Amino acid sequence: VLAREGLVLLSARGSGNGQDMLARRVPLALNGYGYAVRHLPIDPERVYIAGFSGGGRTAQLVGVAWPDVFRGILTFAGSDPFGETAVAPPPRELLRLLQTRTRIVQATGTADEVNIAIDSRTRRSMAALCLANVVHVDQPRLGHGLPRAAGFAKALAALQAPGVNPGGRSKCNARLQARIDAELAQVKALMMEQRKV
Repeated sequence: VLAREGLVLLSARGSGNGQDMLARRVPLALNGYGYAVRHLPIDPERVYIAGFSGGGRTAQLVGVAWPDVFRGILTFAGSDPFGETAVAPPPRELLRLLQTRTRIVQATGTADEVNIAIDSRTRRSMAALCLANVVHVDQPRLGHGLPRAAGFAKALAALQAPGVNPGGRSKCNARLQARIDAELAQVKALMMEQRKV
C-alpha cells in the first residue's frame, strides 16, 4: 500500500510502550524525520506521523507539537483527549497550523470498545480546539490490532484526502480564546494568592 502511494515508512527499534515517551519515543520519531529529509527526496506536503496503540498516542503528541513539520497524524487504536493527559495544544501560531492544515485520522477497530470510546472523547476535545480536519475511519470486525491492507489503504486515503475549508471558524476560535483567557486569569489569581502566603 505504501509503495503504491509513493510513501516511505520509518520506524524506530526499541520504542515500544515500555520506553519513556518524552525521553525516548518522541526523540526517536523526530530523529527519523531528520534522517529522512537528509537522505531521501521528501515532499514536505506529504510528511505524516502514525502509530498503533501507545504508538498512536505518541504520534498524536508529536504531530500536535510540530504541525509545521507533520501534515497529518494517523492513529490506530490509540489517542488521548486534550485536557485529560499529557497532550497539550501548541502555542498560538502552531495551533493555527494544526487547526487549518493538519489532517488527523483515527482508525480503530469496531470491536475495540475501549479505544472507540477514547477516540470519541478525543474528537470532542479536538472540536473544542477548532480543529477542522479530523476524520474517523472504522475498521470493521477488528479488535485491538492493526488493520489488514484494505483497512490500512482506507485510512491512508483519508489521511491524504484534501482537507475541508476551515473558513467559518471565527466563532469557534473566539470561544476558544475566551476560554484560554479565563483559564489564564485563574492561574494569575492563584499565583497572586501564593505570593501573599
